[in-house]
Amino acid sequence: MTHAILVHFVNRLYNYECAYEVRWSWDYPTILPVLINGKNGNPRCEEPWHWFYPLHK
Repeated sequence: MTHAILVHFVNRLYNYECAYEVRWSWDYPTILPVLINGKNGNPRCEEPWHWFYPLHK
């Protein structure tokens, strides 16, 4: 068995007031999945992603 140690360092290099990238909200309506699990035959492809879709349906 292999063990791993994850070390996360926090720094202040990112400037939130003058960001150098565009940040979209997690439920941005124009983000459309092209593939789902590597397949494009899913009816949810090319549709706005429903984040609260129940997995059992």
